[in-house]
Formats: sequence, C-alpha cells, structure tokens
Amino acid sequence: MDNIEKDIAQGYADFADDEGSIEEVETEENIVTENSTSFSFEETTNFSEMSDINRKLRTYFDGKIVRKDLTKSIKEGANVPVYVLEFLLGQYCSSDDPSIIEEGVANVKRILADNYVRPDEAQKILSLLRQRGSHTVIDKITVNLNIKKDTYEAEFSNLGIKAIPISEDYPSKFDRLLCGGIWCIVQLEYEYIEEDKNASPIHIRKLTPIQMPHVDINELKQGRKAFTKDEWISVMLRSIGMEPDTLTEREKWLLLARMLPLVENNFNLCELGPRSTGKSHLYKEISPNSILVSGGQTTVANLFYNMARKTVGLVGLWDCVAFDEVAGINFKDKDGIQIMKDYMASGSFARGKEEKSASASMVFVGNINQSVDVLLKTSSLFAPFPPEMGTDTAFLDRMHCYLPGWEIPKFRPEHFTNDYGFISDYLAEFIRELRKEQYGDALDKYFRLGKNLNQRDTIAVRKMVGGFIKLLYPDGEYTKEELEEHLGTIANSGSLQFKSENQMEDDHQIIGQFGVGFYSAFMVAKKVEIITKSYRDEAQAIKWTCDGSPEFTIEEVDKADRGSDIILYIDDDCKEFLEESRISELLKKYCSFLPVPIAFGKKKEWKDGKQVETAEDNIINDTTPLWTRKPSELSDEDYKSFYSKLYPMSDEPLFWIHLNVDYPFHLTGILYFPKVKSNIELNKNKIQLYCNQVYVTDSVEGIVPDFLTLLHGVIDSPDIPLNVSRSYLQSDSNVKKISTYITKKVSDRLQSIFKNDRKQFEEKWNDLKIFINYGMLTQEDFYEKAQKFALFTDTDSKHYTFEEYQTLIKDNQTDKDGNLIYLYANNKDEQYSYIEAATNKGYDVLLMDGQLDVAMVSMLEQKFEKSRFTRVDSDVVDNLIVKEDRKSEVLEAGKQDAITIAFKSQLPKMDKVEFNVMTQALGENTAPVMITQSEYMRRMKEMANIQAGMSFYGEMPDMFNLILNSDHKLIKEVLNEEESACQAEVAPIQSEMDAVNKQRNELKDKQKGKKDEDIPTSEKDELNDLDKKWDDLKSKKEAIFVGYASNNKVIRQLIDLALLQSNMLKGEALNNFVKRSIELI
Repeated sequence: MDNIEKDIAQGYADFADDEGSIEEVETEENIVTENSTSFSFEETTNFSEMSDINRKLRTYFDGKIVRKDLTKSIKEGANVPVYVLEFLLGQYCSSDDPSIIEEGVANVKRILADNYVRPDEAQKILSLLRQRGSHTVIDKITVNLNIKKDTYEAEFSNLGIKAIPISEDYPSKFDRLLCGGIWCIVQLEYEYIEEDKNASPIHIRKLTPIQMPHVDINELKQGRKAFTKDEWISVMLRSIGMEPDTLTEREKWLLLARMLPLVENNFNLCELGPRSTGKSHLYKEISPNSILVSGGQTTVANLFYNMARKTVGLVGLWDCVAFDEVAGINFKDKDGIQIMKDYMASGSFARGKEEKSASASMVFVGNINQSVDVLLKTSSLFAPFPPEMGTDTAFLDRMHCYLPGWEIPKFRPEHFTNDYGFISDYLAEFIRELRKEQYGDALDKYFRLGKNLNQRDTIAVRKMVGGFIKLLYPDGEYTKEELEEHLGTIANSGSLQFKSENQMEDDHQIIGQFGVGFYSAFMVAKKVEIITKSYRDEAQAIKWTCDGSPEFTIEEVDKADRGSDIILYIDDDCKEFLEESRISELLKKYCSFLPVPIAFGKKKEWKDGKQVETAEDNIINDTTPLWTRKPSELSDEDYKSFYSKLYPMSDEPLFWIHLNVDYPFHLTGILYFPKVKSNIELNKNKIQLYCNQVYVTDSVEGIVPDFLTLLHGVIDSPDIPLNVSRSYLQSDSNVKKISTYITKKVSDRLQSIFKNDRKQFEEKWNDLKIFINYGMLTQEDFYEKAQKFALFTDTDSKHYTFEEYQTLIKDNQTDKDGNLIYLYANNKDEQYSYIEAATNKGYDVLLMDGQLDVAMVSMLEQKFEKSRFTRVDSDVVDNLIVKEDRKSEVLEAGKQDAITIAFKSQLPKMDKVEFNVMTQALGENTAPVMITQSEYMRRMKEMANIQAGMSFYGEMPDMFNLILNSDHKLIKEVLNEEESACQAEVAPIQSEMDAVNKQRNELKDKQKGKKDEDIPTSEKDELNDLDKKWDDLKSKKEAIFVGYASNNKVIRQLIDLALLQSNMLKGEALNNFVKRSIELI
C-alpha cells in the first residue's frame, strides 16, 4: 500500500485509496522498534501523575501537543525541519500510553526511513520509483515558471531532480512553492514514453504541503484562560524546544522576544550575539511561515518585487524574512538598501508606477566575535553589519527591537526540554492568526509615553507591547501590573545591565569601555565639569557642566592658563576610583606607553621614617618604548627586561622577533615565543595592540594569524582601522598584508634558528611545538614552510624532520599495500609494553603527547602520500604492520564461545567502557591476554575533546578489545579445564540447540522466495517459537560457562593483569587483584 496520508491525518483522507510505494505500517508484523532509542517510553506518566501544566495541555489542547524529547531523538537521524517532524509525531504519538507512543515513534521512523528523501539516497529512491511505477516522498519542493514552455516545473531539494511538470493549481493555491519552497508529501508516478523521449518520465500525481489544515483561534483563547502567566510562558518556551526551568527570568523574556516578528506585522528586529545561542533556529526550524536568507547577495526583485514577472518577492510571501550572518548582506541593486529602509519604515515600497504593501517582519541576526566591552571600545553594537547599514543612522533608527544576544546563554543539552509543548506547526499557525489582531494601544488604558520618545520610538514600544500581549495573553485578559512588566522588559537596557554588572564584577574594564568620547565618564561620575581655554590671545575660558541628562550649562569663568581641566564628581558607589592604587592600575594598563608624558602626582622618597612627596612629577609612562627603537641599539637583556615589564612573574621567553616595516604599511612591534607550561597560560597573557603607542586592545584576532595569538608581545600600527566591524577588518587590504608579513617573519626566524643552531632548536622543540603545530593546522602557507623544520620525536628522544623520518622507517614499516606506517605512542609509561614489543620487531615509535598531536595525526595522514598513523596499543604487534597475507589458526566455534563467554563475564564494571572479547593465535611467547583499542574510535573520541561538532563521539562509551592468545599455555589450560568441568551439562543442551537450529533452517528454506503476506500465520508463529526456544537454550549454556568462570581465579587474574598493563585497573578491582595475587603466591 502507498497510504502515507492515511497514516498522517484525516485531513488527507482523500489519499487513502492511492496505492504505490509506501509499505503498510499499521500491521503488527511490520512495526519497527529500535532498542537503541535514546529516550524511554516509560517516562510518560498516567493522567493523575502528570504535572499541572501537562494535565491542562491534555485537557484543553489534546492532539496539538507533542513530547519534545521525541522530536530531539528522531531529529538527530533525519534532517527535516522540526515542524515537519512534529506534525508526524502529533498524529501518531498523541497519547500518554507508553505502548502507543512506542508504536507511534516506530511508525514515524518507518515513514521517514521509507519516504523522507536523504540526498545520499536520491538515486536509490529514483530507482525504486522506476521499478514500482509510483512512490510517495517527503521532500522540500520549489516551483518555477518556465516562460519558454509556459508551464510550471517543480524542483525536489533532496531528491535532486528538476523540471518536473506540475499542475498550475498547486502554485496558485500554495504560492510559497514559488519562492523558497515548502516541505510536502508528494505522490510520484514513473512512466517512460518511447515516442516522447524529451518529456520527463516522472509525474506528480498528488502534492500536499505539511501544515495544519485549520486553527480555531477561539479554542486557543479559551484554553489560555486555564493557565497562569508563568505556566503559559513555560508552555511557549517548551513549544520552541527550550526548558524554562534552566533559564533566568531575563533569559525567558529575551527568548520570547525572538517570537515578536512572527506575531507582529512589519516588526523589525536585530539580534547580534555569540555563536551557539540559537539566533536563527526559530525562523528556520520552528515556523513554516518564516524564511531564513543566508548572508550573501540578494536583489530587490527577490526580496520585494520582480518587475519582469509582476510578482511580489519574499516580503509578500512570508510572515517573516530573517537574514542570517548580516555581515554578508549585499544588495546587487544600488537602491536596494534605500528600498529596504522605506519598507522597514512604512511596510510599503514603490516599484515602477505602483506602490506595493506587505506585512512581513524583518529580522537581522549575526555573530559578535569578541566581548561586548571590546566591541563598544573599538566600534559599535552594530559592527557586524556591512558599513552601509551599520553606520547609517536612518537604517538603524528603523529597528523596533535590538535583542542583546550576549545575554542569552550558549545552549547546552540541559537547555533543551524533554517535556510537552505545542506541535510546532500548530504554534506557527495560531501565531499567524494572531497577526490579524492589534493590541498596540493596550498601554493607553493605564499609561502614557514620555515626551522624550520620538515617533519611531513610540511605534517600537507599541509594537513590542502588542506582540508580548498576543504571545502571553491571546485572550486579551491582562492586568495593569502584567502590562507594566512588559514595559519594564522593553525598558531594561542590555547595555545598562552590562554596565552595572561590569561595575560590580569586572572593574578593570570600566573606564573608556565605550570609546566614543568622554560620555563614558558618567559611568562613574554624577556630575562632570570641563573648564577650557583656547591658546588664542584674549580667549575667554568656558565652563561646561552636565549631570548626564540631555541638559547642560555653559558659563564664562576665569582661567589663567590655556588647556582643559576635566573634573569628575565621583558617584557614591564608585568611590574606589578615587583610590590611588585603582587609578594607578588603570593608568598602567591604558597609558604605559603614550607618546606624551603622563604625570600622576609627585615622586615619593623615604625620609624621616616615612614616604614624603618630592617636587618632581611622577611620570608613569615610557614615551619611547622598546618597539620604537632600532634593533641594533638593543641587547638581549633589553628584550628580556621589556618582556618582564609586560608580563611580570613570567619565565624568560624562548626568543623574540622585532617587527619594523614602513612600506607598504606601517608596523612596529616585538613578538615573544613564551614557555608554555599549561593550558591556563595560553589565555593568560596576550599580544597587545597599539595605535601610535595608544593602547587599543589585547584581542588581536583577525589582525594576527590565529596560531600566532599564542605569542606574547606588542604590535603597533596606525594602518589598522579601529572603528569598523570584525568582518570588515578581516577583509581590509592592509590588515591582510600585515598578517602575511607577520607570518613570514615568524617562519623565517624559525627556519634561521633551525639552520644555524639545530641543537638549540631541538632543545626548545617541546616549547615551540605547540606554536608550530597550531600554525600548520590552521594556515596552509605556514605549513608549506614549516614542514622543512618541524620535528618528530621518537620514544628514544631522538629528533627528525618529516623527510628524515620517512627515510628512516620506509624499509621496515611499509605494509603489503605500500602504505608507510607511522607508529606512535602518547604515554611512554602507560604504553611501555606495547612500545617494547614494537621496538623488538625493529620498528621505531614516535612520541606524540602534545596538546595538538591528535589533530596533527589526522592532518599529516592527508598530507603524506600513502601513509597511516597507528598507535602502538591499537592492535597486537603482528597486526600493526601487515606485510603479507597470512592465515592464522582459528579456534572451533564452540571453544571460542566457551572461552570468550567465561572471560567476558568476569570483566569488572566500568562507567562508559565496553569490551569485545575475541581469540587470536599470537604465538606461545606473546602475552596470554592483551587489551587494544580501535585506532578510529579512539581518535574520534580524542578529536571530540578539542573540536566542536564531534560531541557525539565523546558521549559514546570507550570500546576496547580483550584479546585471548589461544597459543598461550595458560589460555589452553583454562579452556581444557572449562571443557572438562562443563561438558556434562553443556552436551545435552548443545544437542537440543542443534536440533532446534535444524528445524529453523528447514522452515526458513521452505519460506524462501515467498512474500510476507503469502506465509501462513501458523508458520510465522512456529518460527518465532523456535527462535525463542533457541535463545533460551543459549542462555542456559552461557550460564554454565559463567558459573564456571566465577570460581576460576586464574581467569580473573589474567584479566586484571591485562587491565593493569593498560593502566585500567583501579579502585576496588585493583585491591581485589592484590589480595588474589597474594593468595595465588
């Protein structure tokens, strides 16, 4: 049967009699369950045990809610939008009965497995369509008008086919097919007509968008009355996948604010913040009524109106148009941004002689790659925008809401809910219905807005209030206090909160953090006075006074000398900035190398038993720092002394590089290679950036290559733009030249030391290794130079260049396929026995115990031709480098089962550790029991610790092989004893198993070639009974072997010896081993 729509909803009942490609999923025999599912169906409680919120959801919104943990679990294996997946789950799993949920999940998985099109299986699906003649798929469909043929043609995103004829009824009825595409259930037919070879053999029989057919808004409003405000907030957050119990009140409101563009017409929102905070998730995955446009070039025709086709663009087809990665937005049309500004202000735009209107909201999301205080100091909160937007006040003034994304936590697993929430499609549709209602005037009942707000500010406040009311009180019932809470949320400035937090917790970054003028003085002062007098003759001195409000006073005063005095009246809660030590600390950080002398009080001297001031000014800065002087004038001691001044209490640097260039850019500085003792020190001291000796920042990402940010020191350049976005900075031609120049200087210096004093280079290699490896991993041009002086170190502490080492091992470490095998260890002590076994065979073993060696191994395997890196403990020594095909003796199946079951039963229980027990003939002189770990899985787990996006491997258990050497005397003895002790009990069971197995095989042969529906139920039942009987007998046999092993001290002793050799024997197991060893002795 081909009845996916029958299984999905009554609304698609008209599909019920279509036949073709989808297997029947409702029969008991065909229900698929997966024991490996990561969630438990038993978590569902009965109605009386449910929480109040879930009980209310069941009562008032039954059939419209879904358990979000089911979504998460299935989503991991199917790359479909959440609203598609939850639509299916809502149809199948709308129950509290674990068995129904289990069956429903199995059906959803079956539908996705059979009908969701994975891009890598597209050809398989097309082949299936050709064989059957019809097939139903779930895919994202986009429709285009072929003007030459005057026909509509469909494009299947995952299936990878284009130009499929489609009835004009579909794009007329579902206009979003024409722009961006939507997910659909599509019945396809395949008919190849010999006479018309140019025509597509694929035809669309039926197409249905995946969406709720109807939403009763009155039902929603009535249901809302049963919930408190806090309960409803929890429901809304869980509906978008978040767990409110892990969020602060502020974080909850910020996440709700992300939904405002979906519920409010023509709402303009901007959110800039760190990565991994889910900025674009809501607009891409949760709502089918919004579209996410990735940063890049767009056109007026695509976004607003296509003059040639006379069709409205994205703003007319979607409720919300969200731009991801705003740094990359670029209009091909010169007037694109102006048209966007007009639309953001009025909701309309002029094209040709006509003016068009639309209601789509505009959302702009992007990443901030440095801390907010640095961003404010060097540019602005709109820095990630392209300059033509981020510096255009008219554009920025049209934003109704700036969401401070840095206040939203980076999402971790606990932030995602496992509880009930609305099905995403239902949520999206009732939100869409609420766009028709207006509550912008709601605040007029209790409040009036102040005179300081201009018209656009007023509109923004009203829209935000109206949006929050729709989200939280769709029934229109709210109190004055609740409305006041919305206004409080809108007024709670993220920047002000940031300033407040920094005053209390991060004082060293208070002064000058905004970098836009002395206005930052009001962060610590309740009043500021400036008394200034010009150098011109007979100039009148002026006094300016302000308390931080928009009002200020100016008056004429007397002042003897020219210049300016700035007087800060420190606020009561900022008195610390009057302390000498605090002022001295700030001057030291920001003014240590200013080119003009800075006097801070008078110098002091010890006199009559106390410190007294002298008449001499206390100059706190060095106006001619080391980097401004010629290298020929400086000694090693000068460089070391300057390093100590920059980084007190640090060890001496390894060496340094003096930068000095005048053309084609200006750059001076000194970079030091520090001794790194721990990971903590990598982030402790940083390169300081100066502009004409004025301190700017110690965040030099984008200016200095990534791998050189590990260095210490100073760089000074007037050619680095300091007031633009980070993305603009990285594309600036001077910055690129500076980065290239620094990389070349570093590589040349390293090459020089290597050539002129290799002994010194090798002695410092362990300290240099992290810098050089990081550079080779992240910068291709540095790898090309560094491969000539980068070193391998073996377990005998000998050093080799890559080329030297390849020459050393190529004769003895090349396998039968011509691959050069690099053996390595990462711990000489723990892997001593494996290293010894390898060196005894004449192999050389590298020591790769550095912080980046895991990543280096993977990279070098790609760089080196026909080469592979293998850790010495990943297999027995004879299998590390296979030089010829060989047949090893294999134990009989019965003996293998007996010995492996016995040993596996005595392995100690370890958290997140699993063992695969096997036998191999390794020779009588090899250890009786060995433990190895697959090179692939171990490496994936190691990479998961240092690389984002691989956490899946990090959560998997460690898999080890326990290898029993069947040639060894002790293993033979154990096996012989086991056979003798268990034979009497095992023999009759084995005979019965053989008989059952014979019956099973005969029955399977009888059924071979038959379709499932042609096999009688009695035969199926008989086969199931035989399988169960065989399993029971197998369990009995294994229990006999386990019973024998539990009383055999030799087995446990051999296991513990292998664990001890691999440094895995700890705690109670180690204590038991010691006691048993004493007994055996």
